[in-house]
Amino acid sequence: MEIGQPAGFLARHGSGLLFGVLIAAVCVGWPRARRWLVRPRAMGALAGVCMLAAWGVPGMVVGKPVAPSRSGTVLEAATLRFSHQAGSLLRAAKGRGAIEDAVLGAGAQYGVDPDLIRAVISVESSFRPHAISKSGACGLMQLMPDTYYSLASENPFDVRANVYAGTCYLSMMVERFGDLSLALAAYNVGPGTVDRSGGMPEAAHDYVRKVTEALREIKAG
Repeated sequence: MEIGQPAGFLARHGSGLLFGVLIAAVCVGWPRARRWLVRPRAMGALAGVCMLAAWGVPGMVVGKPVAPSRSGTVLEAATLRFSHQAGSLLRAAKGRGAIEDAVLGAGAQYGVDPDLIRAVISVESSFRPHAISKSGACGLMQLMPDTYYSLASENPFDVRANVYAGTCYLSMMVERFGDLSLALAAYNVGPGTVDRSGGMPEAAHDYVRKVTEALREIKAG
């Protein structure tokens, strides 16, 4: 029997399926993925994916390659979307890794609890490095340009620079007010507003509550 040349959807995009398996390993963590992969069924499934990636189903039949059917076209489109989503997940995972490195480094440098930094980032930008508020605050920790450039000279959307500048400013507010709630209020509405109010400004109540709740959830998780 003569095996036809690789053709069809899996021959063209089998590598994308294999890439998806690797993405899954990254997302669940290598130790957990390694424990799963050593199982006989998992090894068999992975070997099957590798074979399909190399040959393609239509190319494994005797004779000429089989043209992809309409259902194959639908499957191809669906898997291409999956490949794009997998790539987005990988980029997001790498981005979160850079944020975590910056959080740990800034926390150590300025003596701020990393969980507090994470809570502020969560409330301020939902971990989006390129977030911009209506008032013009930029980046992960949503510093106003004047405040940011008084603390740093790099691009405010740079993950490390923004986290370090925001953590530095937060530590300054903690040192100035000696109270976490007032420090968070000052971070949100400005230290002058806190000074003029003689306590917790009404405008900062909701923000302080959200950060406090986020911090509690992070500590619990």
